[in-house]
Amino acid sequence: MNAWLVLLAVLGLCVAVAIGVGAAIFLSFRRPWRARCPRDGAEAQVQVDAVGAARSEVAGARRLSIERCSHRTPLKGCDQACLDLPAEARHVVGVGDPPLPVVGTPAVLVPLDGTRGSEAALPAALARAFDRAPALVDVVVTRDTLSSDLEKGLSLVPDYQPLTAWENAERERLRADARAS
Repeated sequence: MNAWLVLLAVLGLCVAVAIGVGAAIFLSFRRPWRARCPRDGAEAQVQVDAVGAARSEVAGARRLSIERCSHRTPLKGCDQACLDLPAEARHVVGVGDPPLPVVGTPAVLVPLDGTRGSEAALPAALARAFDRAPALVDVVVTRDTLSSDLEKGLSLVPDYQPLTAWENAERERLRADARAS
């Protein structure tokens, strides 16, 4: 038998095994899973970088990294200890499973009621909210405080009479054009 043919067969077998191992690891980490955070015991939904896990396994050293975590959004201060949990402690999230309830999400409240210094607190509050991204910035408007635009009449919606007069004149013009044609 030719040595090149044997070498090619061995190389093909190695590639097939590498593809099989990479596919098995990718399929095992492609869905997010839920587990209790080892740091504080809260339930978290974790998405592992499946492509990176498959590449590292094929290279010979499994290196898992968290791509997304519902518990620690920007993975600051997270030692990713949940990756070392046994398989029994991790539960794969199914397609129809409900999302984790949002419990204890910190809110950033800034009074923008015209009191002294309220506008100065807004940039710091927005920076805190974006550090915890994804963040929901909700603006609550009250009608108790009158704005200067409202006092000057700039924010009032005009009546429909001018619009109605224009619409009637436009209809008459279109009818006249239709009769002339």
